[in-house]
Amino acid sequence: MLDVQVIDLTVDAAQGYQRLSAGLREAGLDPANLFDWDASRSPYPGLPAFQERDAAVYFGRDGEIREVMETLSRQRLLGRRRLLPDPGRIGQW
Repeated sequence: MLDVQVIDLTVDAAQGYQRLSAGLREAGLDPANLFDWDASRSPYPGLPAFQERDAAVYFGRDGEIREVMETLSRQRLLGRRRLLPDPGRIGQW
């Protein structure tokens, strides 16, 4: 299984969403079975710290978060104060 997977929604969005849904279910990530989500609640909790109740919209990024934190720490230690991510390398830190 690849670390980063892509579904192109620009060609056929309906088919892309169907593939995404099927792939999530195959991986055991059917949201209908995992979370009781309050549809009136925003999927973007904002700037406050995430809480356990936010797990349905924010999960599975531990490795990427660790890599970004390590990159930022290296930048700070080297005295570099700016970081400009390359969109083509996101997920390939």
